[in-house]
Amino acid sequence: MTQHAPLIIDIAGLTLSKIDRQRLKHPLVGGADSVCPQLARPCPAHRAV
Repeated sequence: MTQHAPLIIDIAGLTLSKIDRQRLKHPLVGGADSVCPQLARPCPAHRAV
């Protein structure tokens, strides 16, 4: 099997949907871009996953 680099995904919005949580748990996802533009810091809801 070919090794793949983990994906960095972007989460739209300030909260996580059920689908967002499933995507973040996928084995090929290595992280997320979770900076809230309004706050210029990581969103608390995104850190909870």
